[in-house]
Amino acid sequence: MAINDFEIARVAHVLAVVMWIGGVAFVTMVIMPVIRRRYPPNDRLATFRTFEGPFSLLARIWVTLAGASGAWMLWRGHLWPLLVEPRFWWLDAMVLLWLAFAAMLYVIEPIAHRAHPAQWPREKAFGQLEKAHRLALTAALITIAGAVAGSHGLL
Repeated sequence: MAINDFEIARVAHVLAVVMWIGGVAFVTMVIMPVIRRRYPPNDRLATFRTFEGPFSLLARIWVTLAGASGAWMLWRGHLWPLLVEPRFWWLDAMVLLWLAFAAMLYVIEPIAHRAHPAQWPREKAFGQLEKAHRLALTAALITIAGAVAGSHGLL
């Protein structure tokens, strides 16, 4: 049995999503709670940024691969019309989730890093960051569950 380019893209897509969302889960469920427990409020954001830098580079790689492989599958499989069918909501959710993360990694995060740190209410910024991570992880898990169930005809 020969493997075609669509199947290769699917494998790349799943691996990229596992690494990307697995990383988000680790940061959200392990790194951030440890920082909250072990560091005073004014040090939390700076501490988080020490972890964020290396992770952000990896996240950009995985998000880019997930987007490229997902777009390839939509194009190669002639699946674009499914994006307007309500029963394939999970395809739209995948695209929206990808767009949100891509915007965060490639637009919002770089702008935030250039902002003057003295302007940030550091003790509040970390809490807001935690809430955003929890929301993003929840959206990702719902999307993944929908995509797995939907792609196997369970929805």
